Amino acid sequence: MRFPPFVGVAALLVPASALAQPTVTEPPKVVAAIKDCAQATTGEGLEENLLVSLGWQEVEVDMTDNPLPEKPTVFGKDRTHPLIRIVFNEGGSSGCLVEGWLADESTTQSLDTVLVEKFGEAKPHEGMRAHYFDNAVAMVLPEPMLSNSDFRIIVTEAGEAE
Repeated sequence: MRFPPFVGVAALLVPASALAQPTVTEPPKVVAAIKDCAQATTGEGLEENLLVSLGWQEVEVDMTDNPLPEKPTVFGKDRTHPLIRIVFNEGGSSGCLVEGWLADESTTQSLDTVLVEKFGEAKPHEGMRAHYFDNAVAMVLPEPMLSNSDFRIIVTEAGEAE
């Protein structure tokens, strides 16, 4: 499989705490956010209205110390769900970045286990762990890129087989 190259790496490195109030979440809610992102992501981009129909709403962004030229679009559901940020690839289409905080180290290990249970074993892709499901892929960003959140997962359309 090939993935659209996301150019907004700087956007991925902006601390999530600069985007909205931190929320502590549990692995099942991370999986639900990944599935919602996958459902809203098409070859033409991300359907924000579909996210809204699934209970997500745009949240205010704190732009203090933000190195990005534009304010990112961020969605939240409630204080127990991760955040969803819209990211763009070189072709202009979009996907989601699911990010948030977990209660402790054992919850982080539990998230890895739940991702494998729900989406199957991950395959390595450019330093990330990629979980394929339906017509989507959830790419778990490596530890050094986590900034101050506990996890960051890019969700996009899987693309065509090479």
